[in-house]
Amino acid sequence: MRHMSHVRTIIPLCLVLAISACGRGPEGGSDVSSPSAEQTQAEDGKDIATIRRELGLAKRAYGLGDHFKALEHFRAAAEAGDASAQYYTGVMYADGQGTVRDYAEAAKWYEKAAAQNHPDALFALARLYVFGLGVAPDAHRAVQLYEQAAEAYPPGEDRQRAEEQRLALLEVMKQEQASKESASGQNGI
Repeated sequence: MRHMSHVRTIIPLCLVLAISACGRGPEGGSDVSSPSAEQTQAEDGKDIATIRRELGLAKRAYGLGDHFKALEHFRAAAEAGDASAQYYTGVMYADGQGTVRDYAEAAKWYEKAAAQNHPDALFALARLYVFGLGVAPDAHRAVQLYEQAAEAYPPGEDRQRAEEQRLALLEVMKQEQASKESASGQNGI
């Protein structure tokens, strides 16, 4: 029980850091580090022009508050292999915009974008692993993803935030391990 008090004091720190990443929706934020449509390999025979058109329609619909239509267009570009569209599709499922909230579906789309080294997707997927949303909780996987995100972001706030998350999670894991060792030592006395 004593180790839970450590977790209760550190988890809010992780939560505050994780929440700071929320709100990076498709309405426009900086996406300079994300692969562009030109850099993305189109799948299913869709060309770059189609991906660009779908992304434009998605962002326009999102801006007008038509989240259902935005999701439809983001998903079309995502299915064509665009990493940014895959990330935004994940965001919309995670936030329940244009659909019911579905963390498992969000994780699926984040995974696809993360496989293309999309830094925001790596970061978002790490958060899902920390909190066990749509995936089995896995702190070790989350640490790896935060590290990959930090490496994928250009120098600046986003990179620093990913590194802070990684270090905070490592500290939680270290304290949990120390508590387990302490508890097992006390049980042996």
